[in-house]
Parts: sequence; structure tokens; C-alpha cells
Amino acid sequence: MNVRTTRIIAAGAAAGALVSLGVTSPIDAASAASYCFVYADGDEYSNAPTFLQVYSDGWRTIATGSTDANGCGSFNINDPNRDHEVRVVAQSHSYSHNGIRWIWRGTTPATGESGNGNADLGTGSVQSTPVIRRPLHR
Repeated sequence: MNVRTTRIIAAGAAAGALVSLGVTSPIDAASAASYCFVYADGDEYSNAPTFLQVYSDGWRTIATGSTDANGCGSFNINDPNRDHEVRVVAQSHSYSHNGIRWIWRGTTPATGESGNGNADLGTGSVQSTPVIRRPLHR
């Protein structure tokens, strides 16, 4: 197992535990933010949507992007938003053959505080939840 795989597995497990508890840990910097996401089984969250959020009376999305083939990405953060805490959220959905809608969601394990550096937000774990059963056509 290479170093990147070991880091992703360890970070994914830790991130999953933190996200499920709603815990994030702040780090310095917020003119740019880099991140990665993996599914619970360790596969990369490849070429999938991500959302940069800032905290100002609640979390709000200020930019959208996507991960690369390795499940990683980055955002540049413009001046007005450098005064706020930032995080990245991964979210997508799919339907299974039996009509169940699955929401795939994860949050970076760290948040970036206000500042002018590059925040490494870590590797988040993307979990799935069945949310809506569509009527089956007969």
C-alpha cells in the first residue's frame, strides 16, 4: 500500500467520524483551499460536484466546482470572503434500479479560517443515504 493510499484511508476514516459528529477543526488561511474526497469504501470521489461554502450567519455556498480523477480539487477565494471561515461540501445523487434515490454527501474534516494563505482542508468521506422512493412504473 503506498503512502497516498494509507493517508486517504486514515483520513477518510477520521473524517467520517468527525463529520458524523458534526466536528470540524479550524486551520489558518483562506485565499485558496485544497481538498480531497473519498467514498466510505476508499474509492476516490472522482469528477464529481463540490461546493465552496463560507460561514456568515450559517453556511452558504459561494462557488461550485468538481473533483479531478483522483477525487481532489481546489478553490480560489476572493477578497470579501477571506474574512469568513470556509469549508468544501461534496454532494451528488443517484437512483438505484428499484427507484430509491441516494444522496451522497461529505464535508471536509477541517475548515479554513480567515487569512491569505492556502488552506489544506483535508480528505473528507462521502457517505450515502436513501431519501426518497420513486413510484415504480408498471
